[in-house]
Amino acid sequence: MQVAIERPNDFVSFQSEPAVRREIGLSYALWLLQRGRVTLVTAAELVGMNVDDFMLVCKENQVPV
Repeated sequence: MQVAIERPNDFVSFQSEPAVRREIGLSYALWLLQRGRVTLVTAAELVGMNVDDFMLVCKENQVPV
């Protein structure tokens, strides 16, 4: 599935497209995890991370695991 997000052209100067994609993916996976819609393992898989690294992201974002 693809989701299109329109952003101003000057937005690209803040972050590269791959960085934006990664950040949006992480945000979505964290959101799903917080709401109990996915497990920790599934959330990590969604963003292509191993569970230990994803747990660090959770800690950085104050998301309990």
